[in-house]
Amino acid sequence: MDIHIQPTPHLPMYQQQKPLKAADILIEQICQTYTANDARRDGIYYWPQPLPAPEVRILPDPLVLFQHESQPGTSSRQALVPLSIQEMLQQAPQEKQRPSMQIPLGLIDKPENQQQETLIVDLHGSGGALTGGPLLLLGTLNSGKGSALQTLLLWLTTRYRASQLICAIVDPNHDLDLFRTLPHVYDHAGNNLWTDGATDEEIVQLAQHCTDLLVQRRKRYNHQHWTDDTFSHLWTTGEDLPMLLLIVSQYQRFTERPIASQALKKLIFAIAEARSLGAYTVITAAESGMRHLPADLLNKISTRISLFINEQQRAEFFGRIYPMDPIPGRGLLVTQDRQAHHIQLALPVSGASETERYEQLKYAVQQIQQSQSKQ
Repeated sequence: MDIHIQPTPHLPMYQQQKPLKAADILIEQICQTYTANDARRDGIYYWPQPLPAPEVRILPDPLVLFQHESQPGTSSRQALVPLSIQEMLQQAPQEKQRPSMQIPLGLIDKPENQQQETLIVDLHGSGGALTGGPLLLLGTLNSGKGSALQTLLLWLTTRYRASQLICAIVDPNHDLDLFRTLPHVYDHAGNNLWTDGATDEEIVQLAQHCTDLLVQRRKRYNHQHWTDDTFSHLWTTGEDLPMLLLIVSQYQRFTERPIASQALKKLIFAIAEARSLGAYTVITAAESGMRHLPADLLNKISTRISLFINEQQRAEFFGRIYPMDPIPGRGLLVTQDRQAHHIQLALPVSGASETERYEQLKYAVQQIQQSQSKQ
């Protein structure tokens, strides 16, 4: 006989609370009797709050790139940029633009300074030890790599016109599908620079288009001596010289395909050598180790972000094991000075579910498309 238990109607459900630890009770009592203002007067500073972590049922999007238009000032959700996308699009044409590859990607924790700061990844490498590209994002499935690329592209395509930025994208997982129709993803000849890399021919063709852009740039300025600030100087003189960004998502998907792998590797090396010409690279991968990320490629990487990976991969990637929580978007930033910092990456848009965030991102890209058509 089957037994079916039906809930009793009209009775409130009791949510069982986790018992508080003695330490939690003591800390709560101290905070009530000895406030933060009292502590500051005595020269004592409270530790900052922990990095925001997504909670599926409570707040799945605690940290986003732009302020939501209909939810300004929401205390529980943090925005890296205190403006909506529409406000940014309205401001961008009026600003005196400069070619900055400084991209807000999340928050960085600095417990030794009792600070949390906006994580700014500078692919040009003009901001000190925490900057410099190429950038590598390493993490397992659903660790946040695709969302990080969406955040990066949303920021750049909102901030720059298609005449100022060209993006070439290898996107086997179709995480950046929504961006493929933007004018930023076309070269001067009208070639679309998005591919999922399904065939070797597509990879070779994309690599050739990007190489042609670099060759044209070198020929156009064949007598120019390039330094770290030459590109920025040419912008100030009114030169029509767009930045070039190469994004290779899921690099490990191509390592078993010799033709595609060789074409991508050669292109990554060429763009890494052309940083002073305004060319930059971002790579993501789900596997570490020499088989998937060879040493000569890793030697070109200046900034590494590791999202959740297993301990063995972490040891291979960093040379030692750092503790890591399996939280989407939570990771470690390792820079040229070999320092590691805990970070939380921001989502590109808000939304209670992946489906809702997809629709929000779709709407945001449509806003960018409309803004570009008016310029």
